[in-house]
Amino acid sequence: MKVLVATRRSQGARRLDFDDCVEGELVWIATPCGRGLAPDHSYCSCSITFVGVASFGMTTTAMVTDLEAMTPERYEESLADALHCVRGLDGHVAETAAGLAGVAEVLPVGTVLERFNSWLQPRFDPETSALNPSILDLPELHD
Repeated sequence: MKVLVATRRSQGARRLDFDDCVEGELVWIATPCGRGLAPDHSYCSCSITFVGVASFGMTTTAMVTDLEAMTPERYEESLADALHCVRGLDGHVAETAAGLAGVAEVLPVGTVLERFNSWLQPRFDPETSALNPSILDLPELHD
């Protein structure tokens, strides 16, 4: 089954990159607080990160991987274990698991994703392997 996992692959390519997750752990997407990106380019990390299921660390990159032993039931159980203490999400585990699996299913294994609020995008152009423009439309480190 294809799922999203934390990855350090391409960390540092964006000015706002950071990673506090365990490499390869399952990730989920927290509901953003709504602050978003301010005119001064300040932001809330909840709008650009994936959250580790085991570590509750945050990362700006997630990767599609195919875990042979993963099933929809196991995926839901893994998320349920992590989200049971997050207020308001414990009743939406099946929906969250299905949504994340749906994203992973349509992308090739190895695709690195980044996000801003509800928008997700591959970090690299699949045809050229070039870094896609920032989803936040901010200048890059290597301009």
